[in-house]
Amino acid sequence: MARVSGRWPGQLNRRRANISMQRLLKIYLTVIVLVVLFDVVGSIASRLLLFDYTKLFWMSWCIYFIAGFVGYRRLGFLSGAAAGLIAGLGDATFGWFLSSAIGPYLPNRTQQQYGIVIVIITIVIVTILGAFFGLVGALVSKLLSRGRSSTRAEQALAPDAVER
Repeated sequence: MARVSGRWPGQLNRRRANISMQRLLKIYLTVIVLVVLFDVVGSIASRLLLFDYTKLFWMSWCIYFIAGFVGYRRLGFLSGAAAGLIAGLGDATFGWFLSSAIGPYLPNRTQQQYGIVIVIITIVIVTILGAFFGLVGALVSKLLSRGRSSTRAEQALAPDAVER
């Protein structure tokens, strides 16, 4: 078996896999921290400024979209979609728990205790929404990068056209 750059072929692949796994974990942990931070800040702001916390749902969707967009740019299509899924899962678990502990302002309704079935259904639905918006973000990122690469190709050919 031939050595590649001083390493055996299996060692090189494992090293690449470790680097990719580290990048994946870094992005996914960053996404979870940002979602939870948004939930905490939103809950505190809602309580202090007396606005309905549930009106911030669209901001969560934007975070899922951005997670998918950036995830695609950093690690590829499936990782981008997975970043949205992770964002939704973090929002529905850690974010919901901390938000409930803070007690955001919810006009016309009191904060109530939910049964385990409702909690599980909510976690599944929010995670699926996160995956959907992450997928859309990854698709948009892919479409935008496709257009950018064709522009670069046109620019590379432009000097040849001028010289003729």
